Amino acid sequence: MTQKYYTKHLLPMYIKALNEARLRDSSKSYYLQEDNDPSHGTKSTDNVAFQAKKENWILRIVHPAQSPDLNAIEGMWNILFQRVEQ
Repeated sequence: MTQKYYTKHLLPMYIKALNEARLRDSSKSYYLQEDNDPSHGTKSTDNVAFQAKKENWILRIVHPAQSPDLNAIEGMWNILFQRVEQ
């Protein structure tokens, strides 16, 4: 995935979801979990993805790139696949 695709197609959905969550309950902190893939704008601060997250007050949980053992969703895939097969 490219940073251009991420910034144009995926990041706006994340920003919208986080802003809606903040409106429902502003007493909580909301975080975007993503690995350290370059398309997420994690390698420098002078790119569109990083700036969009900064402008929208997006807090990030940063994980090393390609680290599925640290990603919460990875443990759910087997459960989802089993349910789809049923």
